[in-house]
Amino acid sequence: MVKEVLEILEPERGGIFVDCTTGEGGHSLALLQSLPSSSTLVCIDRDEEMLEIAKERFKAFPHKIYFYKANFSQLQPISLNWA
Repeated sequence: MVKEVLEILEPERGGIFVDCTTGEGGHSLALLQSLPSSSTLVCIDRDEEMLEIAKERFKAFPHKIYFYKANFSQLQPISLNWA
């Protein structure tokens, strides 16, 4: 499903991208590999351990990456921090 996500989102155009269920960061990693370095990625997950794994995986990327321990239903209040 990663291929389909990348085709729909067109990350190479840049911008702000949000992964509301980051987990270990599989889809986010694919996004980061296609995003221009000026882009922003927001990673949300309610499991702190999964966010820590994702943080470690993304260390080498120059993008602005924000991590939030939250449920995807809390997207609106979280967006005030990075919009």
